[in-house]
Amino acid sequence: MVTRGGNQSWNRIVKLLDPSRFDHLFVLVGDGRRWFIPAERMEGGTALQLGGPKYAELRWTAGNRCQAARSI
Repeated sequence: MVTRGGNQSWNRIVKLLDPSRFDHLFVLVGDGRRWFIPAERMEGGTALQLGGPKYAELRWTAGNRCQAARSI
């Protein structure tokens, strides 16, 4: 994940999100929207833009199940 400030001990090193360190990423935002993203679908390094079409099919809505849950 990325750390950019917020405290006095920040050393200005930005750590990139490394998909080789996880299998899936679960995202829950303040308004209740949720995404379950497989690591192999991750792109970028310091941020995700979840509101657009790129991850739309991976968004959880009431009553649906993620692809990974179906394969377990």
